[in-house]
Parts: sequence; structure tokens; C-alpha cells
Amino acid sequence: MRHSTAVADYRQQTVSIPTTITPQSDEQAKLIGHLMRRTAAYDEHVAGHYVNFPVAEARGIVSGHASRVMRQCEQLGFIDRNERYSVGRFAKSMRFTDEHRHGKYRFYKLANKMRRQDSLPAYCRNTLGPVGEWLFSRMQLFSLDHSSNVKTPWDHYTISSIRRGDVFAMRDEFGRRLHSTYSGLPRYLRPNLFLRPLYATYGREGQRGRPPSLPASLASSSFSSSPVGEVGKELVELDIRGCQPLLIGILARDHAKKTGSRVPGDIEEWIRICTTGDIYQYLADVLTSTTSGNWTRDQAKAGFMPAMFGSIEYSRTRPVYSVLETDFSSLLGFVESIKTQSDIGHRKIAQVSQRFESSLIIDGVCDELRQTMPYLPILTIHDALIVPRSNVPAVAQTVNRHFAKHDAEPRLRATLLRQY
Repeated sequence: MRHSTAVADYRQQTVSIPTTITPQSDEQAKLIGHLMRRTAAYDEHVAGHYVNFPVAEARGIVSGHASRVMRQCEQLGFIDRNERYSVGRFAKSMRFTDEHRHGKYRFYKLANKMRRQDSLPAYCRNTLGPVGEWLFSRMQLFSLDHSSNVKTPWDHYTISSIRRGDVFAMRDEFGRRLHSTYSGLPRYLRPNLFLRPLYATYGREGQRGRPPSLPASLASSSFSSSPVGEVGKELVELDIRGCQPLLIGILARDHAKKTGSRVPGDIEEWIRICTTGDIYQYLADVLTSTTSGNWTRDQAKAGFMPAMFGSIEYSRTRPVYSVLETDFSSLLGFVESIKTQSDIGHRKIAQVSQRFESSLIIDGVCDELRQTMPYLPILTIHDALIVPRSNVPAVAQTVNRHFAKHDAEPRLRATLLRQY
């Protein structure tokens, strides 16, 4: 208990900031420290995309001086600001300048200790709602081992934040996705996750004995060969294979049903492939047979994203587009109708897809788990859930139940991240 109190006190006294920045006040340091957290949570922000950062969010960090402090940081060359604002299209935003967006950090000691609630600004907390608050509280149950093979300074920063319990979470307005310190954790570091000792032996998650059997669709040699031991310490990542294509298919079918139309056969076939096979492998096979290249599944997946979510003009230049046009013309017509009928253009299909994903995974699956399994240790990384192995069958059943409301059965993959 003394150790956790000391860590909490240290977090209130310090903020992590880029090594190349020397703030001129505590307010500047707190603003920069929060931008560091926001940047690390999303790959696109690390790459230089602007971070949506309204004044209301900054005000929760630096009290009533938000606009002045943001302006000071811009004048000092710490940040770039984008002042455009249009509902549904652009929000006021900022990013680190190229000189300071490198991920290398140091601890800046504040002259005045932050209030405990300042660690997550009110603006961010207010985006969470009951299920988001619950998921945020679950993040405190996990930690991360050191790794000798950390690839980037930003990954170092994320590891340090998690180990110190300095985690962040908020739901964005665009797609209602939950972004957190953990959503910025790259896949190669996830096997280093573990439950903090106080929780690894709590209740059912800490039972001794042979682990419960997994559903046949989730079973693999990595599970069947694992030893008897502390079941609660074994963490499993449960993810939906081909989630984005499946969601697009479900949306297209639901749209046809709502309009009273017969669901086109190519949409049903798309969903069938997503739920019983591998849509990315299907695209790779067709592209290999119709072009001069030898396409892999990963290449087809990378090609699918711009073909589906890019502007119509750009999408039509992508090789995957020709497969969609030939084999899944009704699905493609649904997607392009969304892009052309919205004032935010092609970004609308990404918004619709992300909001549907969030309604299923966060507001559906996770909210049910919050009510039925309130002590469950769980992390969410968009369409992936990380839980103790002993809870995988119950969580998988919950996922399947919510997809069944849309007449779909997702392909769930369980990956054992850690065992003792």
C-alpha cells in the first residue's frame, strides 16, 4: 500500500514531456504532458496527424488559462495548432512540431502537486459514460513487463506510462471509439502484459486447477498444451478476424432490410465469407488470378482499407476496387452511396463503421460485462478484448450474442498472451 501511495504521489508531482521541450510554467508542462498521452494513444498522431484538442479539454488541465497557455506553447515552437472548426468535419486541434514529436521523454517536476482528479481531465472523463468509466477502472488492474526489444521511443513512453499507472482514456466524437494508453500498445508488446498481483488471485480469476475448456472454435494447441497453474495469470487476446469487412457487410444488409428491399446475394456472400472463411484471403486469391502479381493476405488487407475507406476517386485506382466492383457490386454501391450523400464525404463510411463497431463492442458487449461481471479484468483495443483465460468462454459467448442480433457469427480468435 505504501508503494502504491508513493507512486500516486509521484504521478501528481511530475509529468512526462519531450526531452527537447523546456516549459516556462507548470501550466505549459501539464498541457504538453497531456498532449504526449494523446499522441501516444494513436498511430496516426505519432505520424503527425493533428490531435483533436478543443479548448474545453485544455481547460480541464490548466484551469481558466487554457487559450493563453496554448498560445504560449505555439509561440515557443512546441506545438502546431489548427484553428479550423466545423461540426462533424474538423475540430480545433494541435500536434507537436516535427522537432518535438519524437517520443523521447523526461519527467518534469511540478512546483505545485496536481489534484488527483487532474490525472484524467474532466473533458476526457465526461466522454466515457458508465461503460467507459468501468473500462478505465479496469486498466488499473494491469501492468507491463520491461522488454529488451522496444522498437521506438513512443513504445518506451507507453511502457513507462502503464508501469506507473499513469493511464489515459477517452471516447472520440467522430467514431465513439475508446482511445487509451493501451490502444497505443503495439501488438508485439502485448505478451508482456500481466495482472497486478493483488488482482491475479482475486475470486474466480485466481482459481487453481485445470482451466475450463474453450469452445471448439477457439481451441488451439497453444491452449491445450498449457500447464495446470494459476489460471488467473494467463491472459488471452480475443479478437474478431476481419472485423471491419464484416461490419460493412452487416451494415449493408441491415440497410437493405430497413428499406424493405431483398438483400442482394453478393452482400450475403460477403458476410458468409467473413464469418466462415477469410475475406482478405479471398481478395488475395482473386487478385493473384486476375493480375500479374502474387498477392498475400496481408497485402490484400492493406489494399482493402483505401479501396473501402478512401475517396471514391482514389478508391477506383486501387486493385482491390476491381474485385469489389465485379464480385460485390451491391456492397460497393452501398458504400459509395454513403460517401456521396454525406457532407463529410468519404470519411462518413469510416465514421459509420467505427460507430457501429463501438456500439457492438463497447456499448453492447462491454456494457453487458460491466453489469454481469463487474470485477472482470479486461482491456479493449478497438475490436480486441484482453481478459484472463478463465473468462474467455463467457466473454466469447457475450460477443456472439451481440452479433447474433444482426444475424451474424463472427470469427473469434483467441491468442494466449502469457502463461506461467
